[in-house]
Amino acid sequence: MLASLLSKTGSHLEVQSIRTVEISLNSDSEFFHLLTSEIISLEALQSRSESEIRSHVLQLGQSITGVAAPNSRNNKSDLYPWREIFRIYLESGIFFSNLESESHQERTVEKAAERLTFFADEIRRLGIQTKFKNPYSPSLFKMFLSVNMDVLRVMRFHDINKTAMTKILKSTVF
Repeated sequence: MLASLLSKTGSHLEVQSIRTVEISLNSDSEFFHLLTSEIISLEALQSRSESEIRSHVLQLGQSITGVAAPNSRNNKSDLYPWREIFRIYLESGIFFSNLESESHQERTVEKAAERLTFFADEIRRLGIQTKFKNPYSPSLFKMFLSVNMDVLRVMRFHDINKTAMTKILKSTVF
């Protein structure tokens, strides 16, 4: 457009660095309206997922309390294996670092996945699951790992949406 104007006026200016972008305001408003409604839907989905995970964590906590509670009747308490599991879990710093040198920073999705794998491998290596006395503890441990995988999935979902939104907005602005 600008190049054709310059050629009609007879000017010999170099116009290679000029870029023309035409944006119809009507289509922009439609695009941003659609984008806003999709973001609201994603936020609702994420909120439901977080609520479900919170509910699972509370149920799991109550169940673990039950199998780990000292019981003098049948001596099937798994207090010590669960203490060891939670010690290793905290030391693994899966979703947040608990070291002062890292200032309690949130982990990236990749780092959290790596730390969760390390945690599961460490539990296997130490054979903690073989120390369970209560028959419900192995399934509770699987649920514990499953809840952590759900948190990782929500984290990944959030990260993907954030990246997509950034790319969409960059391509829209430029």
